[in-house]
Amino acid sequence: MPTIRRFDGRFASTPPRRRLSSLLGRPATAVAMAALAGLATAGLLTATSAGAASNGQIAIVASDSSAGLSAIVLIPSDRLATSRDSKTLVSGPGMIGNLQWTPDGKTLVYDETVGKRTDLYAIDVASPKRRLLVANLAYGGDGALSPDGTTVAYWQGSGRSVAVYLVGTDGQSRRKLTAGGYPVWSPDGSRLALLSTAGEIETIGANGSGVQLVGQLSPTAVIASLAWAPDGESFLVVTQDYVNSTTVVETISSNGTVLHVLFKTGGIPNGWPPAAIWSPGGTQLAFTETFGLNTKAEDHQNALVANADGSDPHTIDAATGALQLELSWSPDGRSIVTADGDRVRVVRADGTQAKVIAYPGDEHELDDPAWEPLP
Repeated sequence: MPTIRRFDGRFASTPPRRRLSSLLGRPATAVAMAALAGLATAGLLTATSAGAASNGQIAIVASDSSAGLSAIVLIPSDRLATSRDSKTLVSGPGMIGNLQWTPDGKTLVYDETVGKRTDLYAIDVASPKRRLLVANLAYGGDGALSPDGTTVAYWQGSGRSVAVYLVGTDGQSRRKLTAGGYPVWSPDGSRLALLSTAGEIETIGANGSGVQLVGQLSPTAVIASLAWAPDGESFLVVTQDYVNSTTVVETISSNGTVLHVLFKTGGIPNGWPPAAIWSPGGTQLAFTETFGLNTKAEDHQNALVANADGSDPHTIDAATGALQLELSWSPDGRSIVTADGDRVRVVRADGTQAKVIAYPGDEHELDDPAWEPLP
């Protein structure tokens, strides 16, 4: 079995978001709540005509760093958002993140952190009523929604005591699956890939059976991201080696062989590892690369798209100064939405037809975009 360099069994905490320090542990006040309510009105600038977006909606996290609050806001994907065509689903104190749509577009799953407590929620987009899925995760979180939208895999614990659990999106049927962390679903929902406490990438059936080893891992790095390819034959991974000071975005086969290195740099980003996601059809990859490492310049990220084999890498968003650039593909795989806190932008996968669809107001940030699935 091949040894996969740059992986290990140590579990890094969930990568911190830029707004973390300003949102955790702050009490909500009437003034602050009123300020957050304005995120979907005065916070989203420029007047334009109202009406439903022809290409669906995009869910984003809007945050007020001065008040320590955040909200989930729906905005159109095809024009600059205003108060007339944006909708706030939920708002409150703390940090909201990891937005994921169910395939029918009726529900969003997300996590919410207030102080040292993280809870997992599902919210009905139409009502909008939310339900608690898992309360008070001690560590970990980052729920992974199954392809059919019925189950969330998540991890919690500390050190080598971490474990993967499953819970229904109705909040029922919670159960422990296995020891490990960073669970991701196979495209057909029958298996999950995870990082074991023994320092291995392995896959396991959703019923807990059929453990298969992908590769033995080394003790010098931590995994920042793991994504199963839509064809089920390979994985897209982001790793950070704190001993050798390298950050790598690459694809590996189901037997652990490194297929393509998309991005490698000497240095560790300032708290925000690169993002990397497959296109819906699996023919392309979108990822970010970090610049300014080991220099006096501030780290910043650019967004790129490449073919699945690593060929034709090209920049689609050069967001100079953005410490954290977050990505989401359109359901048809033709476009990508990027968010860097200061703006939300839609661009074609070939880098053309770029347009800004939302700006935040003063002291507000817009992050963590998630494109609504096709009906």
